[in-house]
Amino acid sequence: MSPQNLESYSFYEFRKILSSDQYAIGKKVAEFLKDFFESYGDAKASAPLLPQPVNLRKSIQVITYF
Repeated sequence: MSPQNLESYSFYEFRKILSSDQYAIGKKVAEFLKDFFESYGDAKASAPLLPQPVNLRKSIQVITYF
């Protein structure tokens, strides 16, 4: 089997395991994705929940203040 065919076959097997509810890991991945899309499906509502960039200079001033 050529390296390309082996890689394609390995990817196919990995995808099959992750997408199958018969495998424990596949079931966990499917549940996670379902829950994720239910919780964060609306991008406008989810955007404020994302972590914001840290102002490094301000954080250092606060840390050195204490």
